[in-house]
Amino acid sequence: MKKLLLALPVIFMAFPALATQNDYAVRIAVATQETILACQIRDDLDLLVKLGIRRGDFVTAFSDGDFTGSQIPWVSAFNAGGMFDFVAADLNTALAANGNRDIQILEQMCGD
Repeated sequence: MKKLLLALPVIFMAFPALATQNDYAVRIAVATQETILACQIRDDLDLLVKLGIRRGDFVTAFSDGDFTGSQIPWVSAFNAGGMFDFVAADLNTALAANGNRDIQILEQMCGD
């Protein structure tokens, strides 16, 4: 995800405001990036929900010591659990808030 966040400014810088009316290629490039990101959001949120369900099978909760020496040593037990308990839940609630219209739009952007 850090790679994606770092790439976003590059995407915007690659499409400066055009002085001409013929910006078809830029519109298509922006819509293509929008589509890719929409599908990533949908797929990543779905995976986060599935991981949250899998978390329910843990014998013990996350512990701060779990992450020491791992690829994610900056993660705390509170944040790891909070992703499932608060962030994923809030994102799902927000997407479903208007009769699932946001979810429909994401699915349509992905060709589903």
